[in-house]
Amino acid sequence: MIAIMQNYYFTAALILLLLLFCGCKTMDDYVTLEDTAPMHEYVDKKVCLAGEVSNIPWQHMIAFVEGHPYSEYFDVKDYQLVIYAKTPIECKGMVRLYGTVLKVEGKGKRPEPGDELYTEYHLVVDKWECVQ
Repeated sequence: MIAIMQNYYFTAALILLLLLFCGCKTMDDYVTLEDTAPMHEYVDKKVCLAGEVSNIPWQHMIAFVEGHPYSEYFDVKDYQLVIYAKTPIECKGMVRLYGTVLKVEGKGKRPEPGDELYTEYHLVVDKWECVQ
């Protein structure tokens, strides 16, 4: 009987340890970036960025991202990017975003033959949290 109980406790502890490891692993999937400069290295990869929803939008290309109907201009230090979220971001002040980098390409507003192709890096948000 004692051997069965010890085996039960060992199994329960092992399952708890595995659950804790898997829970932490989901946060490890995101690479934290201090700014947007290296985003070109993370296309289709998961990153974490901190910044603020902007009150002053710059000119950017806008993409359509299915399932993410809310787009915002987002300031990270001295740079701005476009983000796409499933729900409105309702934070006043700093926000931490977790998402996938999206490469967006296009020509200027009035494209002419030979116009250069512009590239921007946006973020498709998986989740967000207000930073206090």
